[in-house]
Amino acid sequence: MLTEWDDHPELFPRAIQAKFESIDWAHLRMCHGLHTSSINLAMALEKFQPISVVVENSIAQIPTLDLAKHKSKNIRVFIGNQNRSAEHLQICQNIETWLRSNENINMVVVGDSNLAATLPRGRVEAHPLLSYPSYRKLLSSCQIALIPLERSLPNSCKTPIKLLECAAESVATISGPELYCKQTIIGVSVCAEQLSEMIQLAAKLANDTSARLALVRKSHDWAISEMSLKKNLPYRHWIYKSLWKSRLQLDNKLQKRFSDGAFAFPKNSFTR
Repeated sequence: MLTEWDDHPELFPRAIQAKFESIDWAHLRMCHGLHTSSINLAMALEKFQPISVVVENSIAQIPTLDLAKHKSKNIRVFIGNQNRSAEHLQICQNIETWLRSNENINMVVVGDSNLAATLPRGRVEAHPLLSYPSYRKLLSSCQIALIPLERSLPNSCKTPIKLLECAAESVATISGPELYCKQTIIGVSVCAEQLSEMIQLAAKLANDTSARLALVRKSHDWAISEMSLKKNLPYRHWIYKSLWKSRLQLDNKLQKRFSDGAFAFPKNSFTR
């Protein structure tokens, strides 16, 4: 049994962390291994589970490239990052200043009513957390997305799935400063070295249609050529088949880890 796990424990709300601690993280400890999409996260979870399979996130739905929406002078800027209230708080004043200085900019905020409430009325479109299809549809209506992520070890364990979704929906991104350096190097996102730089970079991209179109083209091509689920599915199948072939060895390793503890498994308790 593999437990799929895609976030650092410290990023969960404290009440949920307490529940996990009350069972000594048994859901991570008492499986054959973890299935995750980040090497950093696999390393961070080694104290609970020494065996991990790291398979990078891919994206299944990649609509046709949409450059037409970028010809509009009215720019919709998406910000819908869960559990990022600290980052949103740091950039909200700069967003407000940007909105007041450029009447063509409108914010589309998902899942953060506090951020939406701080922005000028009539310039923000606020939404609760959405179903995945509704989220993708809303994202596709925007030209730019903000993906703020402050530097920290837990944040470095995340994966660039939000950037992938934006690339698929022909949305240009301002990201960082954590996590997105690799994508910036290959030219599929604009990365802020500090959160304080994010809105300045967004404003520059909003005013430069040519640069925005180039960024959108490149990121959309990257999603198709390198990050599509269709392209990566054979590798995933190979990994899962290899794990199945190694199931007896994984059984033995799991039993040995608990052979001297209170959770020791009865002899021959695993199905062969």
